[in-house]
Amino acid sequence: MNESKFYDIVKEVENEMGGYITQTSVNGFSVEIECKSNSGKQRHTAKFEFDKNTGDSTTTFAAYPNSGTYRYFRDEVRAKMRKELNN
Repeated sequence: MNESKFYDIVKEVENEMGGYITQTSVNGFSVEIECKSNSGKQRHTAKFEFDKNTGDSTTTFAAYPNSGTYRYFRDEVRAKMRKELNN
């Protein structure tokens, strides 16, 4: 998978998640996301590395390791990557 297609997948997932993710930053196959807290008063981040050949991911930083938002984002990006890789 090329970086351009990966970027498109990340942005697609960001848009699908509505207001839960306030910002994404993509550098190659690394992604940093910023999420808002349930109250909307705070922001927190997570960073992921994705394998361009398999879609596998590693969480390299998570302000809240058990966050459902992080998990959902990571799983959706991974699923879309794998779908694209299997076409």
